Amino acid sequence: MPGQGAAVKIMIVEDEAIIAFDLADAVAKLGFTVIGPVPTSDKALDAIDDSRPDAVIMDILLRGEWAIPLAIRLSSEDIPFLVVTGLPRKALEKIPAFEGVENIGKPIDINQLAEALENLHLYRNSGALPTD
Repeated sequence: MPGQGAAVKIMIVEDEAIIAFDLADAVAKLGFTVIGPVPTSDKALDAIDDSRPDAVIMDILLRGEWAIPLAIRLSSEDIPFLVVTGLPRKALEKIPAFEGVENIGKPIDINQLAEALENLHLYRNSGALPTD
């Protein structure tokens, strides 16, 4: 259900098309405006300049390349982000750019996604509420 305030924009950065579109659908069902999906870090970095997302949901391994530069940029610009990856949580803990970042894992559960987004405090500003 869309929020009553300004639409909160969430960028999806995922290289696996089926997962990307499922994730985009879930984010839209939660009442957010979807940017993307974007399949690579480079395209995501360009899209940040064009669309200025309020938050990003991203995989950390995109077409065989680590998305560390993207994570660093998001952190430096205070854009909150979540990680959606099949890699174990311990793998994230070893990469400083992802330290403290929530990993909701794959396959994606919409309730877990809603909770993770709520933890970013996006609902407070948008009026969007998670749905079952």
